[in-house]
Amino acid sequence: MLNKIYISPKQISIFCLAMLASVAAMAIVAPAVGSLGYDLYDIFVLQGIQGAPGFLGGVIGIAYSATMMNSGNWKLPALGVLGSSALIRADDITTSLGMLI
Repeated sequence: MLNKIYISPKQISIFCLAMLASVAAMAIVAPAVGSLGYDLYDIFVLQGIQGAPGFLGGVIGIAYSATMMNSGNWKLPALGVLGSSALIRADDITTSLGMLI
């Protein structure tokens, strides 16, 4: 006997919304020098995430996750290592993805 696959109307509408949302994705470039947007971009992105605070936060996150590996539950610390590694390499990740939003 063949098994039938049932797709609910809710699943179809979620799929259609996801397809429509992907069409509206746009790439972002750095704001022009001297504007308010550039000042915020400089403080949060260039000096924060790509600077020493972002690197230090990533290293602390990796070290904390490594110490939590002994607790027996390895899934949460593994996600912490992945997230902290992504924080350290955030500039390369956003460059390779084209900064899609």
